[in-house]
Amino acid sequence: MPFDKDYDRLIAIAEVAETRPAWRGYAKYCGLRGQGLRPAAMAALDAFINDSDNWPFEARLEFIQWVLTEGRAFGDNAALIPQPLHARLAVPTVVEWSARSPNDARAHLWLGLLGLDAPLDHLKRALELDPTCEMARKTLFEWSLDDVDYNQHHMPDFYIHDPRPDLVDLDLIEGIVRGSTAISWVDERMAEINALRTIALEWLAAHPTDGDFATS
Repeated sequence: MPFDKDYDRLIAIAEVAETRPAWRGYAKYCGLRGQGLRPAAMAALDAFINDSDNWPFEARLEFIQWVLTEGRAFGDNAALIPQPLHARLAVPTVVEWSARSPNDARAHLWLGLLGLDAPLDHLKRALELDPTCEMARKTLFEWSLDDVDYNQHHMPDFYIHDPRPDLVDLDLIEGIVRGSTAISWVDERMAEINALRTIALEWLAAHPTDGDFATS
């Protein structure tokens, strides 16, 4: 009986990886992890990462692009990209990719998604380089809106911090959203933005004096 809640998905990923001889160590990791055999799975992963140290850059990049894309589709990618794989293979490979191809939007996208340096700046750069990069656009929206949403989560009792910077941020977020060609997605996101904007404006109208909001 499998123990991992993502057993079916892990087994499906293992089956794909198994078709590539160099990736079979990763396939073994996924299979063991799906069965709840975590110590054995992590040992298999460690051996796989050690082997990858001898791969040329192109081979490492191909694997990392695949597993990162699968991880995004997976939702919670902690099982597909555990900390050792993240730190020892994913991050060094994407950093090298960015150094080799500084104007490649995909490299900046993954630098942002991996949380390196200033992640939002990497996502913005990815969108500048490739305005069709919807993953960068949607992630920027989600992360940026989270900050405003957090500042309002105690409403109607009080607003955390000053709402005025949030209004500026909401204008910037609106610009990011309106750059998308997915009309239904734009309409849905604009409804969220306008709801948050209304809350901020109403609080300011009722509390116009500096200090009329929480500061921590």
